[in-house]
Amino acid sequence: QRSHKRARTPAGPLLPSRFGGAMQERRERGWTLSRVRRSRAGMSCSGAGALRLLALLSSASAIVLRPREGCARADGVASEFCAGPLATHPLTAVAVAPALSSSECEHFISASEASALAGAGWRSVLRYDTKEVPLAEIPALQEWFERYGEARLLARIRETHLPQGVRSGALKLRLRDSNVVKYTNAPNGSRAVRPHSDGEDVFTFNVLLSSPSDFQPAEPAEDVTAGSPKAADASAADPELASRRGCFGVGTYFSHLNRTVTPLRGDAVTYYGGLVHSSGEQVGSGVRYVWQGFLTLDEETSSATLNEERSLATGDGHIELDRKLIFDARAALESAIDLVGPALARAGVRDFPTDVTLLANLCAVLGRAEDAQLTSQLPPKHLPDSPGGAESPGAARVACEAAIATEPSAGAFNNLGLLLARGGDDAAAELAFRSGLELCALEVRVSCPEAAEIWSNLGSLLRSDPTRSAEATEACEAAVQLAPDSAALLANLGAAQSEHEPAAARASYERALSIDPGSHNARFNLAVLLLRHGEADGAALAFEALLAAEPRDEGARMGLARALAELGRFDEAIALSRDGARLSALDEEDA
Repeated sequence: QRSHKRARTPAGPLLPSRFGGAMQERRERGWTLSRVRRSRAGMSCSGAGALRLLALLSSASAIVLRPREGCARADGVASEFCAGPLATHPLTAVAVAPALSSSECEHFISASEASALAGAGWRSVLRYDTKEVPLAEIPALQEWFERYGEARLLARIRETHLPQGVRSGALKLRLRDSNVVKYTNAPNGSRAVRPHSDGEDVFTFNVLLSSPSDFQPAEPAEDVTAGSPKAADASAADPELASRRGCFGVGTYFSHLNRTVTPLRGDAVTYYGGLVHSSGEQVGSGVRYVWQGFLTLDEETSSATLNEERSLATGDGHIELDRKLIFDARAALESAIDLVGPALARAGVRDFPTDVTLLANLCAVLGRAEDAQLTSQLPPKHLPDSPGGAESPGAARVACEAAIATEPSAGAFNNLGLLLARGGDDAAAELAFRSGLELCALEVRVSCPEAAEIWSNLGSLLRSDPTRSAEATEACEAAVQLAPDSAALLANLGAAQSEHEPAAARASYERALSIDPGSHNARFNLAVLLLRHGEADGAALAFEALLAAEPRDEGARMGLARALAELGRFDEAIALSRDGARLSALDEEDA
């Protein structure tokens, strides 16, 4: 059975996991990756060219920054981004363009302060220790976004940041979360945001609401903090890192560009959420207001829109084509993320070598790269600027262990456990998971959002040992108690229950699907359970739904063929098997 395998954090999963192999019990373990929270901030940056960028902005309506241009200027861009597709890839681009007028900015600042005063105040809504007010609490700004901003910002992201195979319109963007953030050096205020990435499933926009004259950076002496490039420059042995310069301005510093973008008032900075970034220099005086939003791909809306458009143009027969367009666009985005992810994670660690969050993120990204190579049976890739090959076996484990050595955290232990489990060292993986849970137990006054993930991953690990099925179920139940509305964790619980408690497993799968009807793992596992217990009709319906969403899902195709055969529909089962063989041949030709 399938289990939850890949979750993109911190904002949550976007694309379903990739599945492979024959339909069989426990054909995959289910893992949930963690990015690690950090209690202290490392708020510096290194970046050249911000002053030059201000001059460009004053004379142009929009600019796009790519690594290639920084490489040509010898700005200290990591050499990994100076050759090949990474130099000009849309996921590595940063765009700056006007979005709001000065009067609109003033209006939105006043509306934000009024909402904070009338409501819950400026508080930490996200996991970055910044102070925000959610967009939903600022009606004026939300109305503007819905009437004008959505079309402008989404068009910019689609044109500049989406890979070519995703721009066709098959996938639509939607706003998942948005806030106005207030940076100030006042007591209990937030002066900057630590180095982080917004998530591999996210496209981000930041709009500067304040005038640049309304705030000033902190003094250099107080801006140098542990883990920042400034601090690292003094003792760095790496010539490339040592060549980096001090940060100019308060804005958004991007590690892969080695540049701080300092926009003008009303300008929107747009970029792919997987880029490691921070606030540049800290705010030393004044107040800086930024409106930020996170956009994700909305497959449900995409499908409905395409069906409506094609029904007007072609009438019947368009549905299968629409599903293929969505499937191909999603696969193109997944492939692009896998291409740029390791390099972006390495760029962050180069700039902030002691930041436990970025180390743990590098651990997770490289772990997935190693896992993908094992799945595809391809030899490890050895990329430039990566001594010994950053994707060679063991690189991810080194990153995980470095994160733990720097600052032990539940998320880092979770990611280390995943790597060890993939490598077949179940005993060491269990120890890592339990170490993470022990740390969570010590965080009496602080929530530990990784705990549910770790319990579920531990349950998936234990489930591979038939003698420990009761322990596996208990671990997955503990996960669901902590996160009762997680469809992924409910699907894992159902998988743990399926062997000895089929009725309970069915209830878990159905509950998961009531929360997330698009949960492929829950639907697949439910279909397998129904088929095993003689309900071929229900199994066939479930497998058909899976194939509608994932036309090349070989496991679902095999399951449907078996269900049809049990129903006596042999001709359909044979035809389905032939279709599967044809698609497999086409895939081999494409490869």
